[in-house]
Amino acid sequence: MRNIDMLVAVKAEEIMNDYGKLSKDINNPSALHPSSMYHKYVRIMPEDDMLVSVDNELNITLKANIGDTLRWNVTTLNIDTMYSCTTVKISPMNMSSMKPMNMQSMNTNDMQMMMSMPVMKSFMTFMPSVDMTDPLNIDMQHMKNCCWMSTITDLPHAGTARIMFYECIIAVYREMTLMGYIAMEPGLILDQKSILS
Repeated sequence: MRNIDMLVAVKAEEIMNDYGKLSKDINNPSALHPSSMYHKYVRIMPEDDMLVSVDNELNITLKANIGDTLRWNVTTLNIDTMYSCTTVKISPMNMSSMKPMNMQSMNTNDMQMMMSMPVMKSFMTFMPSVDMTDPLNIDMQHMKNCCWMSTITDLPHAGTARIMFYECIIAVYREMTLMGYIAMEPGLILDQKSILS
């Protein structure tokens, strides 16, 4: 059983510059649309790109095993910015609202979810605070952080793949003030196509 870690970097400042005003209703967030725009504002960087690949619509293809845990943390990509962001909701989309995907080898029994419900987990981390007059004088700050995680509970048949779409809602802040929510609908693809049955 492995931890498959990913960093989700959001260009919060560019989103605010382009969208101007975001919805502050978490039940009706501003949608990043079309999905081909996702890559303009969001980057997903896996720890191991042999296990994870990401396309321009942020569909994440995993080569994983049952029991592996996917963990992702969200940060702001822009440096020296007043904006920050965090993921406040990740949930599987209603099966009836899933958009079609042209994958001839995809298992059609999509009603069975193959990953546990994403949950948030808190953890402590250390961040360096550097004295600008003396870069060797570093004070480590103990900080609380969080990540989202989901465990693979099943896999598609050998030689096939399955995609599960999720609604991901990200809150954008300017300093301490909530500016609003944005929503994306990326897919998680469990890929067994390279495994012969």
